[in-house]
Amino acid sequence: MLPFGRDVNTLSSDELVRVKAAGEGLHGFVDTVLSRRTASGADDVVGRLLAGESEDRLSELELFANIVLLLIAGHENSTSLIGNGAAMLLGLSDVRAELARDPSRWPAAIEELMRLVTPNQFIRRLALEDIARGDHTIRAGDAVLLILAAANRDPEAFPEPDRFGFDRPNRQTVALGHGIHYCLGAPLARLEGRVALQTVFERWPAVRQAGDLVYANNFNVRLLHSLPVSTS
Repeated sequence: MLPFGRDVNTLSSDELVRVKAAGEGLHGFVDTVLSRRTASGADDVVGRLLAGESEDRLSELELFANIVLLLIAGHENSTSLIGNGAAMLLGLSDVRAELARDPSRWPAAIEELMRLVTPNQFIRRLALEDIARGDHTIRAGDAVLLILAAANRDPEAFPEPDRFGFDRPNRQTVALGHGIHYCLGAPLARLEGRVALQTVFERWPAVRQAGDLVYANNFNVRLLHSLPVSTS
């Protein structure tokens, strides 16, 4: 993940070696997954992607890229939501009290946490045509960074954007993307986040932060290395 959340010119020689080794290891892992699915003919996500390749809908490179996308997006972003969501709730005793009183509010809490946390801070897009925005024109072919975290705290869309609110009338965040790029795993991400966080705070109602948060050196995906807590 290092090259996806850092300026590659800031990577040390040691980090570049680690990136290369990790990339080769990931490539080998995906090759193993593909060979096993090809032999077994399994009817799962990878099996269906392989079927798409055999019918000339996906190239081998596209197949590999999609599997890596599913692997990373299904792990890093969910990890970010759960870790940062827990850290935020540890500082919101009133929200935790409301969730303890009425557990049916957990789905609304997850929506608000996704807005406030925004696991993937920005996404890259390529303009397909000229687009005028204010005094600026984005030209066809230009690369654009869309700052999802900023959009999710836009005061015109979300009054008092830094406040946690269960009953916001506007739930159209962009934490999971938008339009044809909307997250394929959105229902699973919501479910994982709710089950994980609800379980933690119901099992240890007295849990509290017991040390400093330590984050990964990545300016895109907000990943916690550690969140020290005490359960007593």
